[in-house]
Amino acid sequence: MEELKEILGPVSPRDALSTRSPRVKELGLDRRLPSNDELLRLMVREPTLIRRPIIHVGGQVVIGFDRAHLERLLGGG
Repeated sequence: MEELKEILGPVSPRDALSTRSPRVKELGLDRRLPSNDELLRLMVREPTLIRRPIIHVGGQVVIGFDRAHLERLLGGG
């Protein structure tokens, strides 16, 4: 769990939740989100709950693919 916290950095586990994952509905996370710590524990057990990719650029963390944001961070846009 600590490793995932470190990877996410300042990003909330709620913002890193892959809401399109079928497991979100199966686990009832579409109705009620648990605490951040419980959500991190679930993400460690169920990696499909984590949005990907997780990219670290220049001290910032980008969750999910956002081409425009990445291009700005990399100086290409």
